[in-house]
Formats: sequence, structure tokens, C-alpha cells
Amino acid sequence: MRLDFRVPGRAVPWSIKLNRRTGSIYPSERVREWQQTVADHARAAIYGEDENSETEGQFPVAPDVPIALEVICYRKRPTGKRAALHYDVRKPDATNIQKAVEDALRGIVYPDDAQVVSPACHKRFCGKGSAEHVQVRVWSAGDRPGKWGL
Repeated sequence: MRLDFRVPGRAVPWSIKLNRRTGSIYPSERVREWQQTVADHARAAIYGEDENSETEGQFPVAPDVPIALEVICYRKRPTGKRAALHYDVRKPDATNIQKAVEDALRGIVYPDDAQVVSPACHKRFCGKGSAEHVQVRVWSAGDRPGKWGL
């Protein structure tokens, strides 16, 4: 089982809002909209509607399948003093981007994000002329990843 797809645009990190009256927490509207975009691109990849994606296997996977998930967030290189940085150390946190993607794929790629046993999230700079985007790769953690892998 493998899935590899691209989500155009800037990643929106997972964040919560608190309902002070009820005490419940929920993702912000901006996060929910971005998660819907991630879900739409995952569905397009699964159903073969995106020629730039790679898909192999049935989705959603069974509840007992361990999942490996890799998220690579590509952002524009900063200008000024930070232009020489090799790594993107600016906010948002990589783990918050990862969490937003994990939640967005729940019910589409896997029944429960608790199945993600091998997560990885990287922040990189785009190449010159490239637009900001997020690359998402999912595979069964029990498989040999081949050209993919952590």
C-alpha cells in the first residue's frame, strides 16, 4: 500500500480554539479548510484524478495496518539575513503541520490516525521558481519502502 500526492499552497499548522462556554476544543476554521484541501487531494490521488500522484493498494486500509507517514513542507526561502539558512527554522512547528495532515487523512487513507506508527515531517525551501506546497507520502509500515522511507 502506497500513496504519494502533492497539496499546493502553504501548509496550515494544527491549532485549536476553545469554546469558553462549553469547555470543548476544536480546530480553527483555517485549519479545517486546509484539512479539507488535503483530503480532496488525497481522494483525487486515490481515485486516479491526479496524474502527478502515485497510488498502490486499497483505501482506507484495515484498522490493524500500521502506517508510515512522511510530510514534506516546501516554503519560499526568506530574504535578508535569513536567506543563507540551510534549514527552515521559522514557524510553524513541523509537528503541528504533521498533526493537521494526520487528521485530514483520517477516514480516507486510514480509519484512525493512531495507526500512524512511523511519522516524519520535514520543512524544506522551494527551488527557485517553485511554488509552496506540501508533499505527502503514506505506506504500510510493515512494507519495505523501496524508493521511499525514513
